[in-house]
Order: sequence, then C-alpha cells, then structure tokens
Amino acid sequence: MMLAEKMDSMIWNRRVVVFVVVFWSLFLFSGVVAGAETLPFLQNETISEIRDKIIANGYQFTVSENWVTRLSVEERRKLLSRHAPPASRYHLRSVDDGPLVVRSATELPASFDWRDVAGHSYIGPIRDQGYCGSCYAFGACAAAEGVYNYAMGKYDDECLDLSEAFLAFCLDQHYDGYNGCDGSDYDYDELQALVDLGVCLEASYPYSDVDEGCVDGSEDALRAKYAGWYRILCGDVRAIKSALMTYGVLDVAVLVTSAFEAYQSGVFVDSNTECGCDPCYYTDTNHCVALVGWEDTSFNGDGYWILRNSWGRSWGEDGYMRIAYRSAHVACEACYVIYKPLLGRISGAKWNDYDGDGLWDTGEPGLAGWKIFIDINFNNQWDEGEIYALTDANGEYLFTGLDLIGTYVIAEEQQDGWSQTFPLPDTGATEAVHTVDLGAGDVVTDINFANQEPSASDTVKVLGAIPAYYDFIQDAYDFVGNGGGGDPSVIQMQIGNFLESPVFDDPVNISLNGGFDSDFSEQVGVSNIFGNLTIEAGSVTLERIVIQGVL
Repeated sequence: MMLAEKMDSMIWNRRVVVFVVVFWSLFLFSGVVAGAETLPFLQNETISEIRDKIIANGYQFTVSENWVTRLSVEERRKLLSRHAPPASRYHLRSVDDGPLVVRSATELPASFDWRDVAGHSYIGPIRDQGYCGSCYAFGACAAAEGVYNYAMGKYDDECLDLSEAFLAFCLDQHYDGYNGCDGSDYDYDELQALVDLGVCLEASYPYSDVDEGCVDGSEDALRAKYAGWYRILCGDVRAIKSALMTYGVLDVAVLVTSAFEAYQSGVFVDSNTECGCDPCYYTDTNHCVALVGWEDTSFNGDGYWILRNSWGRSWGEDGYMRIAYRSAHVACEACYVIYKPLLGRISGAKWNDYDGDGLWDTGEPGLAGWKIFIDINFNNQWDEGEIYALTDANGEYLFTGLDLIGTYVIAEEQQDGWSQTFPLPDTGATEAVHTVDLGAGDVVTDINFANQEPSASDTVKVLGAIPAYYDFIQDAYDFVGNGGGGDPSVIQMQIGNFLESPVFDDPVNISLNGGFDSDFSEQVGVSNIFGNLTIEAGSVTLERIVIQGVL
C-alpha cells in the first residue's frame, strides 16, 4: 500500500473512532434530557462504579461511604426488608384516596417543608433504626407524629415522640403484614395498627434494634390512635403535595439501590420512575421512609421531595435526602394518616387531711400550689416534659385537652415532712398514685389526693378562721354564738362535733391564737377524750382554732 493510501486510511479510522465516541456521548446525555437514563443503578455496586454512572448520566448528587454501605450483603438484605406479600390482599383494602382534595397547581406553593413552617418544626429529630429491618415502623411513626403535631398545634420541643418499638414488637402479633425486625409487606398493616390499636409514646417503650417483644407496662401506656389512613393515587405528584400540605408528613416506600445507600448530598435521581405494576401500589420497593416537604425546580413540573430516612444523622444531608419527584419509585406507594382528636379531661383536688383518715371532712382546707402530674414513664416522679398542673387556692386542679387514650397515671409531687393519706400507699411505699382509664373524649372527676402536715411538735393544724370574739357554748363547730345575753365566763368548744368525729382515742392539744401573729401561743389547753375543752374567757380576740399534734 502506498504511503499516501496508508495516511488516508489512518485518518479515516481516527474519524470513525471520534465519531463513535461523540455519538455515544451524545446518546447518553440526550437520554438524560429525554428522561430515559440508560445506566441504571444496581445492588452491591462500589462507590467508584456509582460515581462513574452519576457522571455518565449527568446527575448532580454525590455519594460516599457510610455505615450502611459498609454492611455485608446479608446485613443490607435484612435492613432493606420491605417485600411483596406471599399472596395479594389488595382487594381486601379500599384504595380510594379518602377525603383528600387535590389542590390545583396554583394553590400549591413552589416549596413547602414541615421542618420550617413560620419558623417552627412540626417533626422531631431524625431517628436511627439500627441493624433491624423495622423501617416500616419508623416511616409510620414519622407520619403519625407529623400529622398529630399539625392537628394538635404542637411544634419544636413539644413534638410528639412515638414508640417505633411498640409498633414493631408489640402489635406485629395482630397482623400478617409485618414482623419485628423481619420487615413488612406492601399492604401497610403498620398503618392499620395505628388505626385499630394506636401506638404508645417513646418514653413508655424506648427503641433498640433488638426485638425484645412487648415490654411490661407498654400495652397499658397512653396511646395515640388515628382515625384512618389512605393511599394516594399512584404517581400523582400534585395529589402527594396536596396530602402532605393538608394532613402532614407522609409514609412512603422506595426502591433502594447502592446509589441510594451511598447518598451524601444533592438531588438524588435514578431510572426507577414508573409505577408499572398491577396494582401499581405493588410496585417494587424495599424500604419505608417519610416525606416532609418538596421544592419545585422548574416550570415544567420538575422538582424534588424532602425525604426523611431512619438511618441516623450521619447519613445523607443530616439524615434527609432530596429526591426527584419520581425517582426510586417514591411516588408509587405514598400514604397519608388522619388524626381527629377527641379531647378528654381529668380533674380533682388536694386537701389537708388533719385527722389522717383519708376522708375530706368539713373544715379540712384545700392545699394550693401542689404539683399534680401525669407520670408518663411510671417512675413516680415528675420528669421534664411531663404534663403537670398546680392546685389553685381551693386545692383544685384540671387537665384538659387529653387526646391520648389508655391508662393515665396521676401522681403528686411530695413535699418534705408531709405524709400521704389518700390514696393510701402500698405497704412499704411512701407514695401512691391514681390510675385512670381514659377513652377518647372521656371526662373523669374527683381524682383526689390528701396529705397530713408534718407531725413535729412545733407544727399545728389550722381548723378555721375566727374574725372576732365569740361565745362557743355547744355550737363551736359552726362558729355560731348562742346569744345568751352577754359573754359567759368560759368558752366550751366541742372539737369532736367540729370535726364530725364525736370521740378521740386520746386527749387533743388545743391552742388559740389571740394576737393575729400566727404563733398560737397565747392560751393552751388539753381536751378530754370527748374533744371538750373549757377555757377561761378573756379580752383576747381569737383568730383561729388550732389542733396541735396528730389526731
């Protein structure tokens, strides 16, 4: 071959190579523009392989190693344990979208985020499911918490914290669709559990990633119970936005690949965009998460959801992910929960039980300023965050707006030296509580407490106020003089009648305060066992009748 011919051939070959490279580059990038990504993310890919595909597909998110990517294949399989049911139960459940009204595009803002509504967050901190396939419990509880917080006007530090452990390890025995750390199926039995039985607070059953079964006391603990749950029309972005903004945080499912596991920042995009299954609610997914907001990025309907994961704050963007509206099948199986509070009330009083009999006798006053509280974690002491009320001037207290159902434990915070006389403490115990079973909207009254003053010798029992000098012959108990034509030389007080107790076991110490100085030292006497005491009359003005000591 001539040299010129060889040169022409080499030039032609180079042109072919350049053409092929350019052609495939244009094909790949034009595929991204057209929304048909050609390099799908797979399971068990390396970080390097994922990054190569991100570049080839023209995506903008970043990935890195984290605690999930470091797990073995078997450990990741257990973590991503959402699966299809053994047999479809799709026909057994209503699939309508319930009361949801889909808002028009003009009614929906370009961005919305339950973490920042008028400067307040209606969802608590990110959780961590650990090495247990309980993602379904975290997705359900995140939605339940967000919906409850919005319905009840609670935000920031007041946000509800529900027990994922209770949902996963106590209620699984009632349903076929989920089982502890072994995951859940597409039928969302965990949401039905919120409606049928409710879920208790995290304080009543704190989460660990080991299935401990149902711990003692958790089944009797206060529970949030929901009015219903509904699926959102498959792939309907506007309907998902409407439900999110109308009711609160949503429970959704996603198909997790290696790229999802390794997500670090940016807007996640992949090729799993179509809800192609029949029914579409059974589209392939393997993980449950929650949606807390969205942001539109263009006028043609593109944008991303703000996805809340349960893999701790070290994963993704402080535990969250920005994910394109249809990626990872995120728009295929979204659900919303409804909370309709029926508010209950509990009320009662606190009194000074002079005679220690546990009965509220005439003349025994209410005690003001005592703390009565709802003991959420059953430890018989008030802890930060537990609801409390202070008794008023009459010793009365009231809890209103009680929306959780179950057994309320009503306790009082003790003060030094006082002894509780009602309710009676158990043998060997120093304090007792009331347990009140409260259903939705119930009103319970007369949950009372009584304490007796310290029994030290320098303390007194104030029975009542006397504004002036009176003649108390035979009717001292009702503070009415006998009008017998002038003051007699003696005052006879029938303390037994006053206390509605005719006879004492022992004589009772009596003091009269005559100088309005509250030291009760002017005159002192000792009654007989019938409660009678005769005191010589004088010019002193009596302020109070006092019994000193223990009756």
